[in-house]
Order: sequence, then structure tokens, then C-alpha cells
Amino acid sequence: PPFPTGAGEGYRVCGWDGLWLLALLALVWLLHCVRLGNGDIWEHIKIGEMIVRARGIPASRDILWTWSGQAWLAHAWLFEVLVYGLYRAGGLIPLYLFDTALASGALWLLYGQWRRYGGGRLLGAWLTTLAALAAAGRYQMRPEACTALGLALLLVLLSDYRAGRRKTLWVLVPLGVVWANFHGGVLTGVAAVGAFVAAEVVQWVP
Repeated sequence: PPFPTGAGEGYRVCGWDGLWLLALLALVWLLHCVRLGNGDIWEHIKIGEMIVRARGIPASRDILWTWSGQAWLAHAWLFEVLVYGLYRAGGLIPLYLFDTALASGALWLLYGQWRRYGGGRLLGAWLTTLAALAAAGRYQMRPEACTALGLALLLVLLSDYRAGRRKTLWVLVPLGVVWANFHGGVLTGVAAVGAFVAAEVVQWVP
């Protein structure tokens, strides 16, 4: 079998894991604070405003004079509506909290899987910290953060499937629908599922 019997059943969140989560949130927040110079968020907020006011998704990117009138696919329209609503509600602080939650959520899901399948707390914390530092250059409130969280959740679902827990596999459908409207990076998820299915087929072919 791909995992030993009972794999993933021994992990329980304890006080030390909670403290590590708080430390991870603080780290990601600080990494965000040193990347305050991101200008893309204003475009996303404006497009979100256009979608809300027009009650429809624009077919062209007219707010950019170099792209005005040309056909355009708003692949992150749901992200843009959400960040517009958050900005209207409280300015930049809710946006940073939202983006921090996306980045931290992805890292925490992977750390949780590591612990769930018997990985050590110290080594898992160290690896997750390295991952957070490696991705620091991308903490700029872009829709790709949704892909990070979506891909982490997808990997959790697939690993649970391999371990024999298949009751949550239905989550793949709503995950794909929501992810596809948040960021075009959903194609990485499609590729991951394709690679997983191919590996399953190879495993069972005599």
C-alpha cells in the first residue's frame, strides 16, 4: 500500500503546534510588510469595482491604455471582487490580513500533513519556515496566493485518498470551480491531478 495502515491517524494539534502557527503568521505578516511597494493590487481593486458596478465581467482591459479595446479574459475576477469589497470595508489592513491568511493557510496545510504522517515537529517547522522565506518575493497581494492555497488543499486531498480516506474527495469539484474563478493557476491543479491519475494507472497496470 502507498501508506502504512493507520497512516495519518496519529496527528493531533497540541499547544506547541498552536504556538508554531502564531509564529508562522507573524513571519508571513513581517514578510508582507517589507513588500509594501506592490502596485498591482490597485488594478485588481479597480477591476473589482468595475465588475461590481457593471454587474458583469469586462471583456477588455480598458483601464490600461496599452491594452484598451483588446480582448481580455478576466481569469481572476472573483479575487478582484473580493479585494474590492475588503478595501471598501477597511482599507489596506483587511487586504494584508486576507493575503497573510492565504499564504499562511497553504503553509499550515502542508505542515499539518507532514505532522499527520509522522514528521517531526522541529524539522517540519524548519522546512515550513524555509518555504515561507523562499516565497517571500511573491507576497504582494496577487491572485496567485489563491493558487498556493488551492494547490496545498489539493495535495492534502490526494494524499488522503492514497491513505484510504476517500469521503472528502468530493471537495475536488467545488475546489476546482472556486479556484478557476480566483486564478488561472488552477491549471497547475489540473496538471497535478493528471499526474496523480497517471501514477495510479501505472501502479495498477500489471
